[in-house]
Amino acid sequence: MYLRRSVGGRGLLNLTALHDKQIIKLRSFFQTKSSLFLDQAKQCDENYTPLNLCNRNFVCPTIKSIQEQKNDLLKGVKKGKYPSALYDNPHVDKKVSTGYLTNGFLMPETEGFIHAIQDQVMKTRNYIKYIMKQDVENEMCRVCNQITESIQHLTSGCKVLAPKEYLNRHNLVANIIHQELAKNITSRNRTCVPYYSTNPLRYWKMVNSSYYGICRFTLNITC
Repeated sequence: MYLRRSVGGRGLLNLTALHDKQIIKLRSFFQTKSSLFLDQAKQCDENYTPLNLCNRNFVCPTIKSIQEQKNDLLKGVKKGKYPSALYDNPHVDKKVSTGYLTNGFLMPETEGFIHAIQDQVMKTRNYIKYIMKQDVENEMCRVCNQITESIQHLTSGCKVLAPKEYLNRHNLVANIIHQELAKNITSRNRTCVPYYSTNPLRYWKMVNSSYYGICRFTLNITC
């Protein structure tokens, strides 16, 4: 949450860390400077302010570095799965994978949902029972009532959602590919139309290639 967006975090300000930084800077200022006024202030501050200037054995708070925050995130039982796949896999393009965080196209609520899904901390019945350790009468999926309700099942394994939500999701991705093909091959769709508003052609043919959109095929081939 507090990591920079460029490394996969949400870039939120950690008020505790900001407070600790100010304590360290102010104590350093008072301890390195000397004047009649400052000396009297240090003598009077006997745990009167968070600086506690009179205490010579004061232990300054430690501030975790970005790498230490990453390590804490990787140690998580649930939350560590996605960061491990992002940071430890050499085949993952980290810049592209975290681009949605730096481009600024999404609402904060949408970003929060994406992070929760990636970290597998959505409040599914499986999560409530095994992670939150709460009693659940029925851990089966509330949609199909056949498989344990987990985030993996809801995003890609539910038979009831497959012909509707999953198909619509795949078609939206196909629309993006269709737009890019149209821009590179023909003069169609050169205007910046949102992919969810496009109505791709079912079929169009070029000199050396043919394109089939969302349509049904019947193959007269038996295996």
